[in-house]
Order: sequence, then structure tokens, then C-alpha cells
Amino acid sequence: MSESPKSIITKCLSQIATHLPHYKHRPGQQKMMTAVLDAFSRTPFQEDHGNESKSQQGESITVIEGPTGIGKSLGYLLPAIVMAKTLNKKLVVSSATVNLQEQLAYKDVPFLAKYGGLKITYAIAKGRSRYACTYRLKQFAGIKTDAEPSQLEIDALESTASLTEKKLFTQMAKALFTRSWSGDRDSLNHPVADAVWSKITTDRHACLKRSCPDFNGCPFFTARNTLENADLIIANHDLVLADIAMGGGVILPEPANTFYCFDEAHHLADKAIKQFAGSHTINGTIAWLEKIDSVANKAAILLKEDQLVKDISRVAEEVVSYLQDFSRAIADLPALNPGANTKAETAILRFKLGQLPEAFLSMGHTLVVAINSLKNALYAAQNQLKKVKGQNQSLQGGFDRALIDIGFFIGRVANLAATWTLFAREVDTHEPPIAKWITAKWSTQKKQEQIEYAIHASPVSAARLLSTALWQQVAGAVLTSATLRSLGTFDLILAETGLKDYSATTCLALDSPFDFQRQGTLIVPAMKTSPKEPQAHTQELITLLPAFLPASGGNGALVLFSSHQQMQAVTQGLPANLQLLLLIQGQQSRAALLRKHFERINNERPSILVGLASFAEGLDLPGNACNLLIITKLPFAVPDDPVSQSYADWVIQKGGNPFREMTLPTANIKLIQAVGRLIRTETDTGTVVIFDKRLETQWYGKLLYKGLPAFQRLYSAEK
Repeated sequence: MSESPKSIITKCLSQIATHLPHYKHRPGQQKMMTAVLDAFSRTPFQEDHGNESKSQQGESITVIEGPTGIGKSLGYLLPAIVMAKTLNKKLVVSSATVNLQEQLAYKDVPFLAKYGGLKITYAIAKGRSRYACTYRLKQFAGIKTDAEPSQLEIDALESTASLTEKKLFTQMAKALFTRSWSGDRDSLNHPVADAVWSKITTDRHACLKRSCPDFNGCPFFTARNTLENADLIIANHDLVLADIAMGGGVILPEPANTFYCFDEAHHLADKAIKQFAGSHTINGTIAWLEKIDSVANKAAILLKEDQLVKDISRVAEEVVSYLQDFSRAIADLPALNPGANTKAETAILRFKLGQLPEAFLSMGHTLVVAINSLKNALYAAQNQLKKVKGQNQSLQGGFDRALIDIGFFIGRVANLAATWTLFAREVDTHEPPIAKWITAKWSTQKKQEQIEYAIHASPVSAARLLSTALWQQVAGAVLTSATLRSLGTFDLILAETGLKDYSATTCLALDSPFDFQRQGTLIVPAMKTSPKEPQAHTQELITLLPAFLPASGGNGALVLFSSHQQMQAVTQGLPANLQLLLLIQGQQSRAALLRKHFERINNERPSILVGLASFAEGLDLPGNACNLLIITKLPFAVPDDPVSQSYADWVIQKGGNPFREMTLPTANIKLIQAVGRLIRTETDTGTVVIFDKRLETQWYGKLLYKGLPAFQRLYSAEK
């Protein structure tokens, strides 16, 4: 490009305005474009060298809170595309959800290309598990091929007794072969359950890649080929994190030559924690480890090499033996007894601050060595099979089946190794701990009931992981979302993502284009009870809610609960005429509920959506679809899961306060997101009702108010 980036952007906006008479100049969007342009214009930071310090790093990273209504997608897309093309960089735009990913791919980017006049190639990128494996789909559909199924596929086929599933697989195979379906799970007309889909997809370890007889028609590689020449790749957080976990540049372009735009960036840290966590069941693992022998024997026959099978079998037996030893060591622990009379109960033993007993730590180290030896032996077998395969044209099918089976076990063993490496990690008092816990519950194995133990390990913070694997590698990055500040600052998002150590990172909070004082009102009803008294609070909600809920006209309401139990109790306690208007989360799919809700509103009938935390984010209910938002309780999360508990322990050990440092900031973010469901456009009006007097009566109430829109307040709780 010979023109300057600013002039190109100006020209694009002018063309958009020409084509779209209703296009409106948005000051917030302009500020966002300038911030992205400035960040990507700076020289990308490098790792520490000589006198250069971390405080000088982060120049090409910017964090932008872009409220609803400013045109956030265009605000980062246009300058990012222009700068990437100007500097010959790749651009990866990442979202937290498939829905937003598809909105970007099928709406926002095509809009910009069409009306802005930008010449840009783009492609959507998804993980391998989102695509059907043609090879496996053929097997499960019963379609005859030149190669017989592998032993693992035979086992799976035998366990699949459902004729309905086989019929479904046959229909999917037909659609794939006639090109009426691309093999992308998200493009299916009807959703497929995870357990069913997992049978016809694969992972990178069991994939035959170019040696697969169905490679030319492979949905995954067909989609992957479009990425190589694309200027813009539309990915999701899980895929970006999976790529950097493998060192970067494996699935997506090399980070050092890539600009990243993370939309829905408030999910990035949680996604990273889950990406780097690990778990496995002991009995289930032993069961599949015992199948390695038969697979190794077949590989040894093909390779005519006995030592190979001996090495794999010997180390697999060692791993099984060590797992059995560990199972016996924990079997008598009182904390891991779920009770014979409560078969649904799960017992949990959490190790405070990740500190294992010395005996467990020693066993863990032994297991890590043995598991890695098994992984290396499997890799050696895989490499040898690939090498010899090319020399035996008549046995291609046999080698393919053996490679699939070996690859299957490599994937399982890799997860096992990652889990135990985390679980057996020594405690570093200077770093956040690894959350470590064991669960025990009843299960059925080989038609016998027994207690199944599961090993879990997870980082409690993604800060260091993201800093090392992402921020120190990228050419530049934008993190954006409608809600990034908590308690009036960016401190939480910077701490969670590891960007607090990069002082040159810029943060920008854009003003909302909405006139909240005119468009909305906030009510905190006077209540006798507090959510700390669950039963009494539930009864008072049943009494007070009917006065607020719409019973006639084309008005829509969204009622948000923090617990499923209270949601059920309250909805069942409401008058019959209101119950007829309820569309309750869980009774139908989210899409079906929204479809019915909008049908009612469009037909001038009242409708009440009722849901939990997931309905507090991502729902777009403009106009009368939501002119009443009810929040039944401030969204304080109780740190009752092992990861949150472990992080709280660490905060306390440092002399901090978990409520102030964890619970309150997180609740503020969630409250802002929930309240954000009300006003979606500049013409919307409505009312927010929060049935939690703590917002008015407790010291932290004023802090929670900081991030809320400046609604007109009608009346409040009695203090």
C-alpha cells in the first residue's frame, strides 16, 4: 500500500457512508480505530535484552472497553486489517464463542469488504474436532472401503448399538459426498450430541494426514488449506490457546508475524486456565492401557520387530502398576469415601496450595517418568511405521490402521503425561499454586460397581502462561469487550491476563453512546430479606415479582437467577397467569426459547425469559424484547470449586483478602454484563430491578455502582 493507513481508513469510511445512507459517525468507534492504529504502528516489543526492561514492553498491545452501540467490530477490524496489510503481517481475530466467530466471518468482514472497498482474503479457522473425519464416518456409516476398520474402530462400532446413530451417520456421509455439507459440525441443520459426534471426529495424533486414503476430501484439511493464503483468519480463543500450547505457528500463523484482535477478551484468562488443565480417571485409564498390547503386537508384525512391542508393553504395564499403587494409597483416605448409600455423591480431596504428601509426590514423579517413557516408545513405533509404510505398497491398509491405533494412544498418553506433570509439580511459593485434587464416585466397570478415582490438576492463574506463550511472542494485540473494567479500573483484566507486567500497554475506556439517564431507570426494592437467607428471600421474591412482570401488551422481560434451585422455586410459586408467559432456560434450547420470545413480542404479546448466568451475557434483546430486566441476586460467586479455593488460599497466604481481590471484582464484571442486557440501541428504554438490598446497605454497594450505567434511580431499599 502506498497510501498512509489513516488515509486508507478515511477512504473506506467514506465509501461505507456513501453506500449506506443511514451510516452514522460514532465518536467512540473513531477513538477505537485510532487506538488500534497507534498500537499496531509501534515497533513490536522484544524480549528483555541488555538494559531493556519489562516496563518498556507492551507498546503494541492495547486494551479497549467498547460498550454496546459504538460499533466495536468495525472499530478494530478496519484499522487492524489496514495495518496488517501495510506491515505485511497476518491478522488473527479471535472470539470466545462460535456464534461471534460466525458473525464476524459471515456478516462483519464481508460487510467491510463489500462496502469499504477493501481487498482482503479471509477464512474461518476451527479446531480439528469441529470437523468430521471422512475415514471414521465411512466406518461408522457402514460404507465399504478398501481398508478394514482398525481394532479401536471395531470396538467402537460394537459398542454403538443404536440404529438411529448409524442412520444419522449414513445421512451425514451422503451429504458430505454430495457436497451439500462441508463436514463442519456447526453447519449441520440439526445439533449432534457430543457423545455421538466424538465417534466421527479425530485428533491430531490419530489423524493420518496426507497418507489418509480420504485426505483429498478431508473437511478439516480442506478448511485448513484456505488459511495459508488468507490475510485475515477468524479463530476462537480455544484454537489460539491450543496453537500457542504447541509452541505457536502449528495451526495458525507464527505469532511473531501476527497481529491479534481478541474480542470477548474477558473470557481469555478462564479459557487459558482450562486449556492448560488436565485430568483423568484411574480405572478408565487402566482399561485403555490394557488394550495397548494388541495394538503394539500388530505394529510389531508389520515391522517385523519384536523389541518394539516388548518396550511398549513393558512400560505400559509399569504405568498400570504405578496407577494401581496410587489407587490403593488413596483408597483408605476418609475424604475419598463417597458413601455406599449415596451413589450419586462425589467425594473430593483437595490439596491446599497444591502441596502433596511426600509419598504422593514421590509416586507422582515415578509416574511422570514412566508415562513419558511410554509416550516416547509409542512415538518411536509411529515413526517406524511411517518409515516402513512407504516400502510396503501392498500393506498400506494395515499400516494405516496401525497408525490410527498408535495415534489414538499417543493422544491419550499425552494427556496423561500433562496431567501428572502438573499434579507432581513442586510448590513454588513465589508463584500462584497448581490446584490439585482427587475425586471419588461410584461407577460401573465391566458390569461391576466400584469407586472411580480421578486425578485433577489446573493452574489457578493464566497470567504467566499468557505472558510467556503469547504476549512475549506476538507482533501486536488488541483485547476488547463491552465490559473489561471492574470497580472502575482495568486492574482485574490486566492481572488475569498477565499484562500488568507490561506497563507500556495502553488501556482505553470508551464512552457509551446511550443516554442512560433518559433511557433507563434502576430500582432496588425495599426488602425485608437478604439473599443470605435463601428460603426467606425466595418467598419474598414470589411475593414481590408479580407487581413488576408484564402480564399484557408486547413487552418483554428477562429475569436472571444465580441458582437453579431458586429459579425453580420462584417460577413454580408465581401466579398461573404469569407462569404461562415464562420461557425458562433448560426447558428448550436457547435458540428455541429466543425464537418463541421474539414471536410473542412481534405479535404484541408479553413474554418473560428466565435464565441463569449464561443468559446474563450474549443475549441481544433490543426494543420491546427486553424493557424490563430483573436481577434476583448480586452475582457473587462462592469459591467452592477447587481452582477458586486454591487461588483464595494463595491470596490469604500473601496477606490478601479473597473477597476484595477475587469475589467483589468478578461480581462487578458480571453485574455490569447482566445490566447490559437492557439498553441495546439508542432508542431502547427500560427498567432494571435488583432484588438485593446489599447493593444499598453494604459498604461494597457504592463500589458496585461504579461500573453501572447512570440510570435514573426511582426508589431504594430501606437501610
